[in-house]
Amino acid sequence: MKIPLHSMLVACLAAATVACGGAACGTKGPVQNAPDAAVPVEGLLPPAPEADPRGDALWAAVVADGDDADFARLADYLGPAGLAARAGSKEHTIVFQALGYTEGWEAFPILAEAVISGDAREAALDGLLRLTSRPRLALDVEAPDQLFAAADSLATWVGDGGGSKEERSRAVSALRRLVAWGWIAKPDLINREDAK
Repeated sequence: MKIPLHSMLVACLAAATVACGGAACGTKGPVQNAPDAAVPVEGLLPPAPEADPRGDALWAAVVADGDDADFARLADYLGPAGLAARAGSKEHTIVFQALGYTEGWEAFPILAEAVISGDAREAALDGLLRLTSRPRLALDVEAPDQLFAAADSLATWVGDGGGSKEERSRAVSALRRLVAWGWIAKPDLINREDAK
């Protein structure tokens, strides 16, 4: 059965009229029926990070128990950027340990800077070693300049004799894992001065 072109045009016009609110588009419809300006916008937005009940519950679980599953859930929910944002108001030890459970490279510069500055260094090294223990996946994006710069800074810190011998050894292990998994292709970063 062949449908005449005229019938198809009438059907399309009728569907367009219904979609526009039963009248000509632009005179009535969803835009004109939008909420009044008197309606507070705050109620329409998602909660701010400070008022995040789920994030607060996950944080409390990590503080109370602190097992691997709790850290992984917190890291999955907040991600590297969310955890880094909480570093200013929360316990740095927990933030750095949770960063080790995140995916990709984004947490590495944050953790490397914490190691270099000495801010909760043991927790930051734990996070670095956990982060670099996972292989690079095919879907991971190419490592950006920030990762190379952070690895270079960490290697310089090791070469300059920063921290204790054990801390330098752990930092070198993290750098070697980056090379082994293909995140960076600069083995000279870790050959400057192995952890003495």
